[in-house]
Amino acid sequence: MKTSADAIPPTPPWRWPVDPSSYDRAPDLSSKEQEHISRLVTRFAAGGRGWHKTARPALARLLLPLHDTLDHLGATTTEKRNNTVRTTVICLLIQAMHRHNCSFWAFTHDQWTEMLGSDYYAYVDQHGVTANARQQLIAVAFLLCAFDRLDLLGRLAFHALAEKVFGADIVNPVIAEMEANLQRWGYTKKGNVTGLRAALARAMLAHRSPRLEDLRRETLMRLFHEAEAKITRRGLVILSYALVRRGLIGEALGRERQTWRLKRLDHRHATQGVSAEWFQWCDRWFATSTLQPSSRAGTVNRLLQAGRWLARERPDVCGPADWDREVAAAFVAAVDRATIGGWSTPVGPNKDRVGEPFAPASKEAMLRAMRTFLSDCHEWGWATVRLQPTRALATPRSIRALIGPDPRIIADDVWAKLIWAGLNLEEDDLPQAFRPHADGSCTFYPIALVKALAVVWLFTGLRRNEILRLPVGCIRWQTSPDEHDDGAEADQARTCLLDVPVNKTGSTFTKPVDEVVGSLVRAWEAVRPPQPTRIDSKTGARFAPLFFYRGRPVCVFHRIRPLIPATSDQLFHDHPTGRR
Repeated sequence: MKTSADAIPPTPPWRWPVDPSSYDRAPDLSSKEQEHISRLVTRFAAGGRGWHKTARPALARLLLPLHDTLDHLGATTTEKRNNTVRTTVICLLIQAMHRHNCSFWAFTHDQWTEMLGSDYYAYVDQHGVTANARQQLIAVAFLLCAFDRLDLLGRLAFHALAEKVFGADIVNPVIAEMEANLQRWGYTKKGNVTGLRAALARAMLAHRSPRLEDLRRETLMRLFHEAEAKITRRGLVILSYALVRRGLIGEALGRERQTWRLKRLDHRHATQGVSAEWFQWCDRWFATSTLQPSSRAGTVNRLLQAGRWLARERPDVCGPADWDREVAAAFVAAVDRATIGGWSTPVGPNKDRVGEPFAPASKEAMLRAMRTFLSDCHEWGWATVRLQPTRALATPRSIRALIGPDPRIIADDVWAKLIWAGLNLEEDDLPQAFRPHADGSCTFYPIALVKALAVVWLFTGLRRNEILRLPVGCIRWQTSPDEHDDGAEADQARTCLLDVPVNKTGSTFTKPVDEVVGSLVRAWEAVRPPQPTRIDSKTGARFAPLFFYRGRPVCVFHRIRPLIPATSDQLFHDHPTGRR
């Protein structure tokens, strides 16, 4: 079910404005055409402006599609400027056809790029300062000859180009409606929605259609990597969020799920030293398992580490059917003696710990990953495993004895400062980038959202994922009468209840929280702008997230940390999750 912020009228029917198949597209020039083109080029070089009388009839098949296209682009002969643009486009094409000895229908992408220039300055250097019709020439190449390598032409005014190609009456209503929706979600017109206009126009040109229904995420990703302007890249990300909320694409840019497949593309050393057959088994398991993406990614990364050990120590073991109790015993012993960097290339904080033994929890995770893998392969009928994984790969008691609770204690004075700062947040306390503009709009988040987020983080003890999945209306107030000994009814006592969504350890439940949580959350709900709904990653149900702004979830700890600079640096350095 879509919210009102998602609603957008269907794109009006649109037909390609110029039909190239209706013209004579012979690639070669006739002898008569060559003769007249040569005479015109000579005349242009001598500074002549007019055409000889027989030139236009002789070149009619080449001029007709150009005139029709320029009419569509608005370069009519009724205005002097437009007439100059029309003349410039045609003269430049006449010179190019003479240079390549073929009609413009036969121009390759390289030949079009050479004539259009790698940027505007290269175009002017090649054709002279009076050649001011570059955008119309690009549109002619786009409409007639399917030239679409706009990324080779430097920075372009994509919105103006899309207006020329598709028509302003079609492009502008779609852009205006989407901009209005984004502003309702909380985006500001200055600095946020500005890039959307160029991004949406660029996407329309890339798909050769002004219809939102024709946009594809793969193309948006390619455009994101090709874009030179930062504002265009940001606009493409915002556009992808809007398209996701309308159900037109599956996933926004920059929010790819942290899956092993995506990581494998980014880290080319992930499969180094692993046999091809073992890798195929891991790939197949990842595609079949129903674990959460992060759990599958962690399991497969450990299986690949085990694959490097197998390639060195037991190259005869290539799949689950090759495992027996002897291999399992050797693997358990190897895990017990494993060191950081022995089976992988450490990155991040682990790169300085090469040679240190695995932590007990890491050993348990490695053995658990192999037990899960072998058990699943056997249960799914992929291979007959000649051992019982839960027994043959059980974690040794000496390792299990070292695994236990490891509470991370925050000093009382530090926690008191955090509580005080969270309860007394004001707009002046926000970093400069967070503060509202003179017109009341916010660069990032409204103060009501920041205060509600801070107290939820401080007072509820929820995980980050649970905070992000809190729905609108998660706060409830329970009123119960207090009674004195004489039975007289006292004042009503109110208890603030918080509905916690399904989490990694259990189902949904309700817990009492401090009243300040309820009051600040209700204050945020009262001013929260309409936001698109989203599907819960755990339950598959559609809901309205509480901490959603500008059509996407709030980045919890990245936004909380700068609010309390005196204490948060030490807190987040020692305790990355920010939990007590």
